[in-house]
Amino acid sequence: MKFGMCAPLPNLEQALAAGADYIEVNNARLTEMSDEEFEKHLAIAKKHPGSVLASNGFFLPEITLTGEEQSPQIRSFIEKSISRLARLGVETIVFGSGKARNCPEGFPMEKALEQVAEVTAMIADIGKPYGMISIVEPLYKKECNVINKVAESCATAKAANRENCKGLVDLFHFMNESERLSELLPLVPELGHVHICSSARKMPYPDDCTNYKAFLDTLRAGGYDGKISFEGAIPKDWDLVADYFRFIRSL
Repeated sequence: MKFGMCAPLPNLEQALAAGADYIEVNNARLTEMSDEEFEKHLAIAKKHPGSVLASNGFFLPEITLTGEEQSPQIRSFIEKSISRLARLGVETIVFGSGKARNCPEGFPMEKALEQVAEVTAMIADIGKPYGMISIVEPLYKKECNVINKVAESCATAKAANRENCKGLVDLFHFMNESERLSELLPLVPELGHVHICSSARKMPYPDDCTNYKAFLDTLRAGGYDGKISFEGAIPKDWDLVADYFRFIRSL
């Protein structure tokens, strides 16, 4: 397994020094940057090839992905995003974007799921020439009303009908949806990425009352050997980040 963290590019060297194998960047922020600002961020990544392997926060919240009137710029936004992510070396595109994909009131949920699957497939198709995979992130109900559980994530990835579409488990959302490790185990072969954090969306540590070992053991038992990104509040003290990576690798 590779252990990384969600962090902005200016923190790349700090993350690597603390023990991260890679960082996961926010796509929407990168896509909205001017060309000049993006080139500055790209220069940071070029100093450490192979260290920016994943992205999340794919769509801007104002882009509407579901409902009667989808935003017209969906494809152009994906194309611009992937062209930049490819230059950074990103392999894994996490598609959560709860506000963008939230199903409007009164709109059929079945149709919304079809629309999300279509967007997932579009990301996969545009990213395929670069060797990228499109990942459907389940989000708990307080953040989004579409795709809340790991099984729904995997089902949507299957509905996209692309080899480079996979599901995801995010421990924060998993716990908030009261899902069980016994339910996760048979789905592990369908996962392409993992997020981890505490129930308070902070870095996992030994004394925060969460059984991280059981979670990791379930992933291993299902054959998962991919990337695991911490996603949550980053401590100001980078020594604490180093403590996290030592802890998680000890399990």
